[in-house]
Amino acid sequence: MRKPITISDIAIKLNISKSTVSRALKDHPDVNPATKKKVKALAEALDYEPNLLAASLAKKQSSLIGVILPEFNRAFFSNALEGIQEVARRNGYSVIICQSNEDFELEVLNTRMLASNKVAGILMSLTLQTADFRHLERLQEKEIPFVLFDRVAEQIDCPKVTVDDFQGAYQITQHLISKGYQNIAHLSGPLNLSICKNRYNGFMAALSDAGRDIAKAQVYECEHLKEDAYASAKKLLQLGVPRPDAIFCVSDYVAFEAMRCIQDLGLRIPEDVALVGFTNDPATEYVTPRLTTMEQPARKIGETACEMLVKSLKEESDEHPHVILPTTFIERSSS
Repeated sequence: MRKPITISDIAIKLNISKSTVSRALKDHPDVNPATKKKVKALAEALDYEPNLLAASLAKKQSSLIGVILPEFNRAFFSNALEGIQEVARRNGYSVIICQSNEDFELEVLNTRMLASNKVAGILMSLTLQTADFRHLERLQEKEIPFVLFDRVAEQIDCPKVTVDDFQGAYQITQHLISKGYQNIAHLSGPLNLSICKNRYNGFMAALSDAGRDIAKAQVYECEHLKEDAYASAKKLLQLGVPRPDAIFCVSDYVAFEAMRCIQDLGLRIPEDVALVGFTNDPATEYVTPRLTTMEQPARKIGETACEMLVKSLKEESDEHPHVILPTTFIERSSS
């Protein structure tokens, strides 16, 4: 295995000091332009990569931000990550990305790993399983700043970025009511998760305000979201009395599974059962029928979360704001 190229290697080859190489790579104005050009050309030819951790230790101030995501293969999280990386780069930070894979124990291990590697701060969206927050309390004890986004812990006093999940669910349920649907069901996620609880509450509030009997509302909790959605939709459609004529799903991924189930049972959307989701995943425009949904501004969520973290790194403050971004209703042919 080839030994990594260092600033010393470049300095020796060009017969200049290490400090000159370092300043040239940072575009410092006191370095001769010709020298800068030589240094950068040689660094590229030798495939030099800076040791960010060593640099952070030398400065006693990290330039690394840790990001913990439940999974990478969802458009929402990949778009949020784009926003995070853009803001981090603009402010001189690099990003270490970890995936918890919806596993609480792995989420805890990721926080410990990032803390031990002296990151400046952490951005995190919690797993479906997260109901114990001691790992977050330990970060606070170690004075490692962190911001929670999308899936947050209401019990922890820290900066947070979410959308208005309650209002979004309320509006989308109102839409179904206005269309004349009488038996509106809800496929929820685990209610220990704040976004699922808030969407459930918005759904129930809209039914109540419309004079519906919420005691008769059919709600199935999909503990593992996508994995449970097909079976839950099947129970709703085969065992529900009366059968739902509309289903509000806590996320688009749950809605996709519900759509597959509805079609497998030989039912039509929306003629037999209307269907709506939440998030506005890109696939919502390409399924048949196209899915009515509530858009979350994923990239804006990532940008805002990273901006909040960067601000907390630059300014000492006891304030822990909760930024709530609006959602946008998108009506399509599934309802």
